[in-house]
Amino acid sequence: ARLAANAHDLDAWQTLATEAAAAGAPGGRSLFEEVLERHPTSSETWRAYAECEIEGDSRTGERDDDAVKSVFSRCLLLCPSAKLWRAYTRYMVAANDPTDAAGVAAIKAAFEYTVDAVGEDIDAGPLWVDYLTFLRAVDASHVCSDVAERNGDCESARNVEVRKAFRRAVTSPTDAVDVLYREYDAFETGLDPTLAKALLAEIKPFVDRTRSVLKERKRRTKELVVGGLTFPFAPEDDEKTSIMTEKEKELASRHSRAGETQSRLWRAYARWERSNPQALEPDVATGETEHPQVTARVALAYDQALMSLRHFPEVWLEYAAWHEGKKRFEDASLTLARGREANPFCAALLYAHADSLERRGFEFATQTKAVYEEVLDAYERECAEAETAFIAKEETRFGETKDDGPNASLTTDAKEPKEAPSYAHARASDFITSAYVEYMRCCRRVEGVAMARKAFMRARKAPGLGDRHEVYACSAQLEWRYDKNDKPARNVFELGLKRFIGDPAYVALYAEFLVGVNDVANARVLYERATGAAVEAASGNVTNTVVGVAASAINPAERARRLKVAETLFDAFAAFEHHHGSLDAMASVEARRHAALGEEGGGLDAAPAMLTALMRRHAFLTLTPATHAQARHYRRLGGPPPRGPPPKKTKTNTA
Repeated sequence: ARLAANAHDLDAWQTLATEAAAAGAPGGRSLFEEVLERHPTSSETWRAYAECEIEGDSRTGERDDDAVKSVFSRCLLLCPSAKLWRAYTRYMVAANDPTDAAGVAAIKAAFEYTVDAVGEDIDAGPLWVDYLTFLRAVDASHVCSDVAERNGDCESARNVEVRKAFRRAVTSPTDAVDVLYREYDAFETGLDPTLAKALLAEIKPFVDRTRSVLKERKRRTKELVVGGLTFPFAPEDDEKTSIMTEKEKELASRHSRAGETQSRLWRAYARWERSNPQALEPDVATGETEHPQVTARVALAYDQALMSLRHFPEVWLEYAAWHEGKKRFEDASLTLARGREANPFCAALLYAHADSLERRGFEFATQTKAVYEEVLDAYERECAEAETAFIAKEETRFGETKDDGPNASLTTDAKEPKEAPSYAHARASDFITSAYVEYMRCCRRVEGVAMARKAFMRARKAPGLGDRHEVYACSAQLEWRYDKNDKPARNVFELGLKRFIGDPAYVALYAEFLVGVNDVANARVLYERATGAAVEAASGNVTNTVVGVAASAINPAERARRLKVAETLFDAFAAFEHHHGSLDAMASVEARRHAALGEEGGGLDAAPAMLTALMRRHAFLTLTPATHAQARHYRRLGGPPPRGPPPKKTKTNTA
């Protein structure tokens, strides 16, 4: 019930995961799947799931190895957690025969895969101990099967592998570094005490540095959440949050703030790992620019952060930027693609992905466009499916109502034919509109004017974008800013004006363009047309295409909205005349404004109206024609608020 009311309730999800673990297999499977559907990268939940499957049926004790393998195959690559991966290696040890060549090969491959993936984790110490214990315990010919096939010295080959693993393990700042170093000392001394002294003396400075870094690493990772449930991003102010209680909103906000804290801590930790605190030197002779262990640690830090912070775009962006800074462009692109998959409505990740491809040159133009087209195709497909479903439903209902019974033929001729209602697409969201706009701009940059115009045509025809003026404004601005040819831009603006003459924002953009091309006269004509149309729409004499409500359907709220549109347009017209017209022109617009809006406070020569005109006419940038006290007084009279901040107090020199 708590989850149905608030899916951001992490406490409720944790309770469900605990219940799943208590139920075991197979009873808890459905509960685990429910948790993991919402939190697919929670390594702790996956580990509990895997351990339940490994323990076997809670009634019979029988283990379903296929079920165990299925769980691990689904989670290991998603969750780079040493604890989860150790559960995997322990299962592989238990499920395979360590006295058999095939069994040893399978176990060894699992260990090697694991230490490559999470060997740099601070919690990977027990993994290294298990791995080294395994290498030394099994038959050397099974460990080094390739050497055995050549009848070589398998024992010596095994010792080389063990030494290599030890030297890597003791330079990884894990919580078992001291144990591993003591075991390494014993291993080398047991083989050759004389050689051991030289080898240990060589590695000792690196081990000391590892111990020093480990202390700082422990301090920095102490408060980090590794593999917990996914922290929710701050909930949007939409219909879902509007039905939430205050307690539910506070709970969601609390978990979101906890996620923000974790994001800050994880990013600080990743930056620390990027600084290479252990001062590991790359092998320049082989072309390395960064030591592989440093690269592995930084990547692991970001990947572990994203297990619980997959809905926080800043982590994905930093991770991709790090890859890009190291010239790993493909890794950067893959990281951003993963981020978009986790956050399909995050514009920042969408544009970062497209930008990362576009920066690589014109040969990546197709891939760059594909990033946008993936979103646009999905949106158009979703709209088409919704329309198809609606039409099918209406046609079914329409068919049922056509036959009104056995006497229908007697009255059919007298009835008007029924028509199925048409489907109206919902207004496109800001995210979708922005995606179309950025797609147009991208096409202009990477492929030129022809493709940009095709993109504009696609946007115009897209469902739900009929009342989004941004598409027309973008196309017009692209025509002007790139080619400095005002005719195509005018044509686009005029095309949009047929729909948006009642949209103050669109009118202002068109007027700004006209002023920019030194066509003040037509800018004035534009405002004349727009204010005239707004006054007619507010009076109910016409049905404006943007207003979208017939005169007979105007209610007080709609009339108030139309009056607000007219007021905004008149204010913009007055400001235009302030900058480009004469005093008589300003006074004329102000008079028409007052007459059209029917403002209270007497006629045009009454104090409120005069103050409104004066304040708007003589304000400039942050300068207002009134002191703070005067502006407060004017507001009480019904005048406009001052533009800009209140005047600062100045000290008077009385000397």
